[in-house]
Amino acid sequence: MSFFGYNSLDNNRRPLSGTFKNGIWDQPCSKAFQATLNEPGDDKWDGVFSIKFVGYQSMEETDEGLDCDGPYFGAEAMGSWKSNNGKLTREFNLEKVW
Repeated sequence: MSFFGYNSLDNNRRPLSGTFKNGIWDQPCSKAFQATLNEPGDDKWDGVFSIKFVGYQSMEETDEGLDCDGPYFGAEAMGSWKSNNGKLTREFNLEKVW
């Protein structure tokens, strides 16, 4: 799936476009999605964001093992950004604000 938007830091607002696909997360009763977002590349500090979104279900132990029950909740989002020129990298966590 493709999508677009923008990021904003101080007075600098940059357009983003990228992809969203299933991700890998090695925890039981969880589901992950991976987003890769590219800034346009016409600024020397443009780069690429890589963000993983993870949601969890409640777990119940049964005689057969783990049983995952219900909708996903407790979503987390963590990621990194790397400049196209390779001189800067940042790691971050996203928090829901509304």
